[in-house]
Amino acid sequence: MAKYATLSEADDRPADGMFEVVLFPHTAKWRVLLKAFRASTTGLGDQPSVARYEFTTLKPLPYQIDGEVRTAEANTRILVESAPSVLTVIG
Repeated sequence: MAKYATLSEADDRPADGMFEVVLFPHTAKWRVLLKAFRASTTGLGDQPSVARYEFTTLKPLPYQIDGEVRTAEANTRILVESAPSVLTVIG
């Protein structure tokens, strides 16, 4: 996203083992578009950096892993964890 929008003002390094969580409350689509426009022009300010984030889906939620689109059913506990230095990057 950094190529198109500034979602966070975090100073962190890409390999610090943390990721920023950007929360969007449920709202009208036009408000989401306004938020996306703001992100692409002025940024969204500082966002919390975490190494682990957990939530429970309220309804079926599509997600993508390695190009495959799947769906998490309603009431599914989702845990996202950073795994720093797991992949070797050449270049």
